[in-house]
Amino acid sequence: MVPFYLVDGIGYGATRAGILIMAMPVTMMIVAPLSGWLSDNIGPRLPASVGMALLSSGIMMLSRVHLAQPVAEIVPCLVISGIGVGLFSSANNSAIMGAVPRERQGVANGVVSTARQLGMMFGVAACTAVYRARFPVYGGLGESGATIAAVQDAFSLVAAIVAVGVLTSLVRGAVDSES
Repeated sequence: MVPFYLVDGIGYGATRAGILIMAMPVTMMIVAPLSGWLSDNIGPRLPASVGMALLSSGIMMLSRVHLAQPVAEIVPCLVISGIGVGLFSSANNSAIMGAVPRERQGVANGVVSTARQLGMMFGVAACTAVYRARFPVYGGLGESGATIAAVQDAFSLVAAIVAVGVLTSLVRGAVDSES
C-alpha cells in the first residue's frame, strides 16, 4: 500500500518512492541479527511480541497519513515497522526451530517458508481488496484524496490484525528444549 500512497496519493515519482520504501527493509536487515541474539539469550517471546507491537504501531501510524505528509514523518513509520518485523521474524523463527527435533528442522523450515509466503500473499490480497472496495467510496475527494483514504483504511485493518498477532505471540507456549 505504501507505493500507492506515495505515488498515486502524494505524487512522488517511482524512484523517490522506492528510495523511501527502502527504509523498512534496511532497518529489518540491521535489527534481525540483534533479534536473533536476543532470542538466544532471553528467549523468543519478548522480542517477537515487542516486534509485533512495533509493527502494529508503525502501520497504525501509516494509517494516519495525509496528502501533505512530510517525508520526515513517513520514514519513521517505516523504520518502526522495519524494527518490528526484524525483531519478530528472527525471534519467531528461533522459537519454531527450537521447538522441532533436529531431524525435522528441514521440514519445519519448509513449512515456515511456505507459511510466510502464504501470509504475504493473503496480506497483499486483503489490502488490495480493502483498497479497491474503499476507493470508490471516497470518489468525492479526487483521485489523490481517495487513494490516501483507501490506503488509510487498508492500513487500519492490517494494524488491527497485527495487534491480534501481538496477543498470540504473548501467549505462545514455552519452548521445550528436549523435543
